[in-house]
Amino acid sequence: MKTIKSITCMSVLLFIFTLFLPKNLAFAEEMDKVWDPEKGTISGYIWFDENEDGWIDPEEQTIAPEMGEIKLYLINENEEIVEEKIVSRLQNGQAHYYFEVEEGKYKIRAEFTEKGKYQLTRDGRDSFFNSTTNETRYYEIMKSYNIDSIQLGYKKLLKSI
Repeated sequence: MKTIKSITCMSVLLFIFTLFLPKNLAFAEEMDKVWDPEKGTISGYIWFDENEDGWIDPEEQTIAPEMGEIKLYLINENEEIVEEKIVSRLQNGQAHYYFEVEEGKYKIRAEFTEKGKYQLTRDGRDSFFNSTTNETRYYEIMKSYNIDSIQLGYKKLLKSI
């Protein structure tokens, strides 16, 4: 019970930290853009779930050094790809992504560039991506509305013998 409380506290603290993380530190690729109050944002970060439990542990807050790239697709409610981003390791070891969007409903789909090496971690924990579909649920975005912590956890793919 004590372990569950500790894990839950750590997850809540990490979530709160990401809400207040300055955009210029987290989203290096977007630093030169000026925020448009007529749009909203969807953003988050990627972490390697080394012990494969679905929870972000303190030592798991960075992306695995051997990780290649992850393609992220922003998809609207008509199932059309609106934007594509390639996310790779950043200088502090963390991988962040950021989409600026018009009002509407959107989800994100993840695709590993190194096929057969990685998969998403367990559903319903600290990762907001479904490990079967590799997608999030739809999020409704309104003007000036920001969703800043849609996390993607991944692990090594288990090889069957």
